[in-house]
This record gives sequence, C-alpha cells and structure tokens, in this order.
Amino acid sequence: MGLYEQFFDQEEADRPYGSNQEAVDDVLALVDLYLNMVFYNRDAAGERLDMRGVVITPQEFNSALTDRILRVRNMEDGQERLYCESIAAEAQAAAEHMRRRAGASRPAQPGHLPSSLRPLRLMECLSLTPLECFCFCLSLAGEYDRKYERIFGYVQDNVGARQPTVGLGKSLYHMGLGPEERQRDLWIGEDSLLWRCLLKDTAPPEGESSLSRPTVLRRQLLRFLREGILIPKNWESFASLSERGSEGGPAGSSEGSCLYISLPG
Repeated sequence: MGLYEQFFDQEEADRPYGSNQEAVDDVLALVDLYLNMVFYNRDAAGERLDMRGVVITPQEFNSALTDRILRVRNMEDGQERLYCESIAAEAQAAAEHMRRRAGASRPAQPGHLPSSLRPLRLMECLSLTPLECFCFCLSLAGEYDRKYERIFGYVQDNVGARQPTVGLGKSLYHMGLGPEERQRDLWIGEDSLLWRCLLKDTAPPEGESSLSRPTVLRRQLLRFLREGILIPKNWESFASLSERGSEGGPAGSSEGSCLYISLPG
C-alpha cells in the first residue's frame, strides 16, 4: 500500500521534534493514514454519493448483513489475513516513526518528553492505552482542520456526525491491528482518563447506542494544546491521575511511565 511512505518522511524518523507543530503534524498524518485505509478498497464509483449519510442504500444494507460471512470465508482463504497484515504493517510503521522521533526528543537524562510537545507529553503523562491515544488523536484532528468534519460524517454514514465517536475510534483503531490482535475485546470504560480529563462528558444522541457517543476535547484542554496555557484549577489532579502508569505504564506494559507513549500500532 505504501501509505506510511506517503504520509511520513522516513529520513526524519530519528530526528527530534523541533516544535509542537511538528508533533501535531505527525498526529494529523497518523489520522490521515488510518482514514485512507478506510477508502483503500472502497468503490466510490459504485456509491450513490448524493444520498450517502441520508439513506441506507440496498448495497449498503446487503454489505452490512453479509460482512461477517464474507470475513470468515476470506479468512479461510487467507486473503483477509494478508490484507489485515498489510494494513497493520502500515499502522505500525507510522506509530514506530512517531515513537522514534519522540525518543529522540527526550533530554539526555531519563525523563518526560519536553513540555513543548504538548499532545505527546499529555498522552505520556496520563499513560493512555493505545486505543485511548488513538481516540484522543481523532478528536484533536478535528480541532486543527475542518476537513475532518466532512470526513467523519462520510465515514460514519451520517451527515450530522461532524465529531468523531467512540464507535469510529474503535473501528478505525481495529483496522490497524494484526489478525491475532483483532480478537481482543476493545473498549473505553467509563472510568477512562479520556472522560475524566480530556473529553467532554457527552451522551450519545437520543435513541442511539453508546458507540455514537461523541469524543470532543474539553475547551480548557484545547487552550493548553494550542497555546500552552495551563489552568491549574482544572489540572491539579493530573499528577494523581497519572499514577495509573507510575508502576509500569498502563496495564500490561513493562515500561516506566516516563518512557511510555502508547501510540496505536
């Protein structure tokens, strides 16, 4: 597929980030890479584009009813496995690129990332899980470029869904996992630091499932991410909350929290 090479410069993989904007640019590149994976096998010419997000076409209805049947059949043929592996390789290459640049950005003495790299520093200090990191990146993208409002609506087949949702984050992240990893149960619990610190406490639209819950960044957090302004009364609990990773990062991680950025991949 070559998506990693299209969105990331391999020559910069071991160079430290020179600014917060460089870190943000890589976050947006990661999001774009995942979104491009959605469109990789889509037959745009066969879609009723004028009605997408307004009605469910017969083609979409049939695809929704048969996707699991086809997935089992293709997995037995090995075709789906090969496709999953190629998708996972692209996602892992992108995540490794960002981890290497983050590693090169660390001070000589072991410690946290520079505070100037705000989105990466935030993910590290809170020791977010890979899925939480990815949902955070999706939410961040829409605050830096309005093109994502249209893209999120298209991908979610809902013209009114301009914000990413729990379901979108979960399904996109799932695409970047290898065949074996896809068997894991992925979820964001109610006690997640995403809801407690980073995202607005929103409810899904009336009549829709919890997967439709929007993932929208808190206004105070946006001010910090954009301007570097920290509001103490809203962030006093960060130190205690980040203790979740102080005994070796998120559950299952053997790395210390100051060395752990749990990017997807």
